[in-house]
Amino acid sequence: MNICARNIEKVYLQGESRIHALQETDLEIIPEKFSVITGPSGSGKSTLLRILGGLLCPTRGEVFYNDVSIYKLSAGRQASLRRKKIGYVFQDYGLLPTLTALENICTPVLMDNKKPDMEHILDLCDTLGIRERIHHIPSEMSGGEQQRTAVARALVNDPEVLFADEPTGNLDKQTAAAMIESILIAQRKYKKTVVMVTHDESLARKADFVFKLDNGCLVR
Repeated sequence: MNICARNIEKVYLQGESRIHALQETDLEIIPEKFSVITGPSGSGKSTLLRILGGLLCPTRGEVFYNDVSIYKLSAGRQASLRRKKIGYVFQDYGLLPTLTALENICTPVLMDNKKPDMEHILDLCDTLGIRERIHHIPSEMSGGEQQRTAVARALVNDPEVLFADEPTGNLDKQTAAAMIESILIAQRKYKKTVVMVTHDESLARKADFVFKLDNGCLVR
């Protein structure tokens, strides 16, 4: 799925002030590639990711998925697009604490009233290196294992695109590097488009494409 953003602006109102989080941003995400959005804190990285991922409507501009302007769709069609075509991973793992890793991974499938494909799920867990941890609850897992579980949950419905917002932010450097490698292995194996926000330049160097933001503007 091709993703294209045109003339994206995002303005937040803070009292009588207007905060320009993004200004006249244009970019294209190449299918089945690993793209990174980087830049200093407060540069608009997460705002751009959420707009690209259909989670935050821009003040101005359009985001196209295969030539369809997603923010012109009805709320129901937007929700269907997010559920069927997109996976999300955030810095906070967001796992349900009383459920096992396997139960957490199956949650999106069950919410869609579908039967979990256990062969696919176990293959995901093998690929991400958490097969031996699937019957553990989050408190019994390391941070890296919890985040890999979150990645498996994001991929369980076989989305075309995975959006990841600082997925290594709570991990130490060594665990973060291993985490990125597992995402790259999954991206190549399942032929996914991955768009990740990170402030870590060493992680950005692993990307096929890098988009750098500074003060809400893309640095060309």
